[in-house]
Amino acid sequence: MKPSSQENKPAQVPLAINNLLRKARIVCDETMVDAELTREMEQVSANIDHLSPDQRRALQEIGQIMTYASAKPVKGLDRPGEFSMELSEDRLHMLLTVIPPLAGGKPISTSDVVEELRRRNIEKGVMLQEIQKSVFTAKSGKEVTQQPIVRGVPATPGTDGYVEFFGRAELNRDIEPVSPEKALDINQSSIACVKDDLVAVYHPPVPGTHGFDAAGQVLDPPVPGDIALEAGPNIVRQGDTFIAQITGMLQFDGKVISVKPVLIFAHDVTAESGPIAFDGEIMVQGTVRSGVKMKATGHITIHGNVEAANIESLQGEIKIHQGIVGRGEAVLVAMTNISTKFVENATLRAQNDIYIENGSMHSFLVAGNKIEMIHGKGQLIGGSTMAGKLVAARIVGTPSGLHTEISVGLSSKAMKVLSRIDFKRRSLQSGLAKCTPLIENIYKMVTDPSKLDKGSLQTLSTLKQMQFILQMKMDKYNARRQKVMAFAAQDTSGTVDILDDLQPGVVVRIGNSTLENKQAGRHRQFAYDLQSKRVICRGLK
Repeated sequence: MKPSSQENKPAQVPLAINNLLRKARIVCDETMVDAELTREMEQVSANIDHLSPDQRRALQEIGQIMTYASAKPVKGLDRPGEFSMELSEDRLHMLLTVIPPLAGGKPISTSDVVEELRRRNIEKGVMLQEIQKSVFTAKSGKEVTQQPIVRGVPATPGTDGYVEFFGRAELNRDIEPVSPEKALDINQSSIACVKDDLVAVYHPPVPGTHGFDAAGQVLDPPVPGDIALEAGPNIVRQGDTFIAQITGMLQFDGKVISVKPVLIFAHDVTAESGPIAFDGEIMVQGTVRSGVKMKATGHITIHGNVEAANIESLQGEIKIHQGIVGRGEAVLVAMTNISTKFVENATLRAQNDIYIENGSMHSFLVAGNKIEMIHGKGQLIGGSTMAGKLVAARIVGTPSGLHTEISVGLSSKAMKVLSRIDFKRRSLQSGLAKCTPLIENIYKMVTDPSKLDKGSLQTLSTLKQMQFILQMKMDKYNARRQKVMAFAAQDTSGTVDILDDLQPGVVVRIGNSTLENKQAGRHRQFAYDLQSKRVICRGLK
């Protein structure tokens, strides 16, 4: 069926548009005659290569309208379409740019682009559909810019060489792979091993696979990283495996795998073991019981508790995973730091710092730098606490006003002397605590001691003599302590920081000045005031 004549008629232009077009024709006639316009356009066409992208797009639009209007093309304006191709920055795509033709010029065809790809020997990864879309878009008068038409294949990276570690959390447990977190710092992770344990396996690098870019050129994968490993002290390398030759702690410095000599106790340590002295580190995976004497040149790590024991690290630190129940007899001395969860009735002396999580009760603490009880409950009750620069705790003292003594700014020499004096005083206090209640109870029950039999009188006499001697020695050491404190001031820049609650009965000494706190408070700081030359208590900043 042929279309009717009615269907072939052009659509009637609305009256409003007709009026605009009439005005436009008048403006054109008044501005420039057709001949002059034609000359100007021909001149523009002759210099088309010097036009800006925006100017070229405007010409393309003009040419498109002239094509629709079947108008006579301007001489030189009917330029054919153009296209170019370039590799993307990562070389994985070929990018197509198509410039539409001008005023009836020949457009770019799909075959033109495909032929250029063949000329460049590009056959892999061609996206024919994208080429067709780009050509169609350009035919409609729109420029296409950097449209991907060829897709390359990226090279696949390989796997870096690495080392896998194995160890024991405790000596009596099976060996197992070390977690990635602990493997980041083997030296601080306390990884134990026994003789003949497989402690490390080297996994060599695995090369990657080649790819090709959008131009068909081969893309090499990055060279995988590697690690140079060496067998250090107490390790034997067998191919890619590393075997421990002694029982100890696994060590790794990024290149050398070694085993550090560590005396490891997989159980509690008791006095029956005799005095323990070791040139290296000591690890106890249980509790150190009363009566034990332990000394090491390196670090001492105890996974359980410490009872009334004597422990000393000559060059390292003492780390206790649980707490110290000293019963008035425990003494711990470290060249660097001491850390524990809690302390009861013990003496601690560290050249640098002391860290206590939950608190200290009736203990003597001495640190050359600082003492901190801020990460757990952090309560400091009773005893004597001395530090060179800082004492910080959450809660200090008790509501009942228990005497709690704190000193900062003392010289290290003075703190050592005071520590020895306080150790003697603790021993005397322990003896008095046993004698005095017995004597008091006997006198409560017996109003006239002369009526006791001779054996009982002898016992009472011995008990009172012991009390007298102990008290006399206590007075002597108290006097010595006061004398040392009077001349021990070295620095007044230290502070005592109470993060939460301060109770009465707390006595703070900084330099040669002393202040006794008599009322409860919160968030307080004791410091030395240079103007008044005395200790003051102020709000904690």
